[in-house]
Amino acid sequence: MLYIGLEVGVGALAFVGNGLICCSILAAPTMQRVTNYLIASQAAADMMVGVLAVPFALIMHFSLPMSPHCCRFLGVFILLLTQTSIFSLLAIAGDRCLYVSAPLRYHSLMTSRRIKNSIVALWLFSFTIVLVPYLIWHYCDLRSEANAMLTLNVQGLLWRPSERTCPPGTLDSAVPCVFEAVMELRFMVYFNFLCCILPSLLLLLALYSHLFWVAHGHLCRMAKEQSGGGGGHCRSSLLGELRAARSLSLVVGVFAVCWLPLHVRNCVVVFCPGCGQPAPWLTYLSIVLSHSNSAINPFIYAFQTLQFRTTFRRTVGSIFVHH
Repeated sequence: MLYIGLEVGVGALAFVGNGLICCSILAAPTMQRVTNYLIASQAAADMMVGVLAVPFALIMHFSLPMSPHCCRFLGVFILLLTQTSIFSLLAIAGDRCLYVSAPLRYHSLMTSRRIKNSIVALWLFSFTIVLVPYLIWHYCDLRSEANAMLTLNVQGLLWRPSERTCPPGTLDSAVPCVFEAVMELRFMVYFNFLCCILPSLLLLLALYSHLFWVAHGHLCRMAKEQSGGGGGHCRSSLLGELRAARSLSLVVGVFAVCWLPLHVRNCVVVFCPGCGQPAPWLTYLSIVLSHSNSAINPFIYAFQTLQFRTTFRRTVGSIFVHH
């Protein structure tokens, strides 16, 4: 019951908080800038975690019977939101690096139309990635797989997929919907984590390191110019961008802290078969922690960025005035 309560609370916070971000950006003309469009894309993915991914996870928790096609759709949809969120973080980091590295060319390169096209491409690319389970795997006897998973989870043993066949009618019959019965952990580890999540996090670390290094060099040069009587406005503008970059890098750090425990858990199961299954409470905790990432981001934007904080107050105030 504690797990269910935590999931419901996280889902509600993610939906409300990220909904406020999207409303704030859409309602305030001063918020409609390139970086904020990318933040809105990430907020949309996080909001969908609250309203869709969390309920899907609860459905799998209760092992509700459904067709294998529907069950696998629930699993890959959760992956879609994760991929979209981290690709949005990459796009934001690239945008900030471009601003600091080439400020004079930035506005001509990052037009509103280009950034909106990039967001569409980002979602399509994420959608393509999560289609991999459908494209590279053939459906097998999922009914016996799911039942085996349920039995072995109770016994605390390690379930491993084996060579299977697909009897007629298997794919149309209802099976208990269990995540690991339709989404192999080897796929989650080798493809989702080692090929997508981990390289993206390392690239984010490299981009933000480059951003702060370049910005530090600019500030040192501006300090010398300011001592000679100029460069004050550029310095204050760059300092503002640096504060925003710190806020965004904090979002990246929170993403890593929230998602790495679940992926480490999966790696232990795949790479250390003799270790046995992790304790159920540890698995539930890592799942809740991964979903809580979507609920934490709005608070980071609100408390770290003055512009977001001010717009949040106006948006919430206008909601209460109209009601």
